Amino acid sequence: MWHIMKKLPEKIGPHLLEDEEFLKRVNSCVWGSETIEEFESQWIAIISDYHLENNEWLQGRYRIRESWIPAYFKNIWLAGILRTTSRSESANSFFNRFIGRKLAFVEFWLRFDTALQCQRQEELIHDNTTLHTNPTLFTTWEIEKHGGFVFTHEVFKKFQEEVLAAREHCDVQTTTELEDRTIVTMTDNYMRVREVICFTTDQAYKCSCMLFESIGIPCRHIIRMFRSAKVNELPVYYITKRWMKTCKRDNAYDNEGNLLVEKATSSVDASMRRKMSNAHNKFEDIFRMAKTSPEGMDTLIEKLDSLSLLFQPNTRTRQEEQENFIGCTIPDDVQVHPPNDIRSKGKCKRILGHADKNKRSKYTGPRKCTTCKNVGHDRRNCPNKGS
Repeated sequence: MWHIMKKLPEKIGPHLLEDEEFLKRVNSCVWGSETIEEFESQWIAIISDYHLENNEWLQGRYRIRESWIPAYFKNIWLAGILRTTSRSESANSFFNRFIGRKLAFVEFWLRFDTALQCQRQEELIHDNTTLHTNPTLFTTWEIEKHGGFVFTHEVFKKFQEEVLAAREHCDVQTTTELEDRTIVTMTDNYMRVREVICFTTDQAYKCSCMLFESIGIPCRHIIRMFRSAKVNELPVYYITKRWMKTCKRDNAYDNEGNLLVEKATSSVDASMRRKMSNAHNKFEDIFRMAKTSPEGMDTLIEKLDSLSLLFQPNTRTRQEEQENFIGCTIPDDVQVHPPNDIRSKGKCKRILGHADKNKRSKYTGPRKCTTCKNVGHDRRNCPNKGS
């Protein structure tokens, strides 16, 4: 589609390039047609008004119209990737930050792996933000609050735009009651008349804009009908699994029921990993429901306290811990013999320290008198004492 529209100017001739009305009508025909009949009537009118019946290139594009005109894909869910090449271009732009044409194969592979790790890390950050934060609400409608609870932040922004448009721009024009359905026509800010069919048996809605069928998000016209019917939460049918916060938590298993993981580094067997994963997902669901109110959190904490008593390990006594540490059993009857008698009379010799040993080993000569500095006597009987 994008490449065909890019080649259009060089295929129609220079005289039509200056005609702004012609380009406006072509773009409206290709991009704005919501039904097959609307596209074909506008296409035939353009070909006739500008005398392009002999243009072979346009004739060839018309023959393959079912493969590139959006009106032919309105009822096919393509998650909003139909119109442009932006997804492919964004991927190329991302990887161009890491790789180049002159890299060796080994270096290319290492950088490519680094790019994937960066991409997955960024995705984990967004997942954590989605799971543990609440988006800002712009209305008091309960259906908007419920959308913020189930959708990821990125999808909720688009859903919120539809909620605001339903409140501000959608007006009911006529209502027709039939046997098994109700047909409601309404206008919106695009000044188009939309037709919403409500099937009375299963309370399902189908809008002529087909936004839900192509993208998976309820349109403003269906949301307006929910508001009129006092539906405060989105029905399960209108919650696309791909856009849910818990979408990535579903696990993949092989034919034998073993859990498939990217890098199985745990020593736990596959069946146990599967049980652990299921238990973790159930707890997250309970926690997300409980955190919406203080009473819910109090109830959850109370139940967890009582549940934790079932899994407490058996307490061991101090003696059991000591026996486990020394590797043998401590006997119940222990006989302690008295120590042998030792001689306690008299003074024991002082144990010499390092300083004493050094002093003893060092010889300083005979003792001298402190008065006359001669040997053979001391200051008490020094002959120079009286002088």
